Amino acid sequence: MNKSNRTPAPVRRSQLRAEVTALTRRSLDQHGVDQQDIAVVTSARYQTVQTWCDDGQPATIPLADVVGLGHSYPVVALDHLRWAAEKLGHELRPVAEAGDDRDAMHLVHESLDVIRTVTEAMADGAIDAREARTMLREIDDVDAAMAKTRARLRAIVADHEANARRLS
Repeated sequence: MNKSNRTPAPVRRSQLRAEVTALTRRSLDQHGVDQQDIAVVTSARYQTVQTWCDDGQPATIPLADVVGLGHSYPVVALDHLRWAAEKLGHELRPVAEAGDDRDAMHLVHESLDVIRTVTEAMADGAIDAREARTMLREIDDVDAAMAKTRARLRAIVADHEANARRLS
């Protein structure tokens, strides 16, 4: 872009501040978070938090406070971080999806089923055909859970590598 077509820095800064103010107000409303709650979490005065949500004020929520919200109000923090990433030409995506904990627990349970089945089958010192079928079924369940986990992890690695290439 040539310099003559650029928006002057003070104007651009004012525009960005207005966007952050609107984002803060919208995010709190959308997620049902009260300004007083934000004041408590950020240790800011309530009046200060009000200015972060007031179109007529030049103050916006500081980045340190956005990050600090991550523990108590992660959805509000993520709204702000996602907005910032998009402004910089990037996409903010989770490293792991919410289902990952369930997937990991599923894998653990399936693995424990295999151990239980093998232990029960070996209790009498011999494995009969029924026990072998049960063991194979449990091992197949572990294989399926493992394949799902492996595919998700490969997708995460591919995303990270693509982001790294894009940033370099």
